[in-house]
Amino acid sequence: MAEKQNTNKHNIETYSTDSYDGQTNMVKEIRDSNDNVIAKLQYNKYEDTINVDMIETSPEYRRQGLAKELLQDLQRENPNKEINFGYTTQDGTKLIKSITEQKENPKSNENKTS
Repeated sequence: MAEKQNTNKHNIETYSTDSYDGQTNMVKEIRDSNDNVIAKLQYNKYEDTINVDMIETSPEYRRQGLAKELLQDLQRENPNKEINFGYTTQDGTKLIKSITEQKENPKSNENKTS
C-alpha cells in the first residue's frame, strides 16, 4: 500500500515494489498536477543499510530541487541508517554533496574553505 506524505513543497508517495530475503525494494515519487511522475527515487533497505539504486527527474523539471527533496525525505525517515549511493553521475555527485554538507551543517549555507 502506498503511503503519501506531505512535505513543504510536494506530496511524496512511498511504496514497496518487492521484498525477499530481508531486503525491501522501495520507490519514492513526486507527481505533477496531471498525476505524471516527475521525479523518482528507487532504493532498497537491508538490515540497517539503505542503498540508492536510481534517482531521476523528468528533463523539464530538473534543477528545481525535486531529487534533493526526495533524498531529504529518505534521510528524515531513516535518521539512524547508513545510506549508500554507489556510483553516481557528475550531477549525482553534486547532489549528494549538497545533501551531506547540509546535514553536517544545517544552519549554515556558507562555503567551506580548507
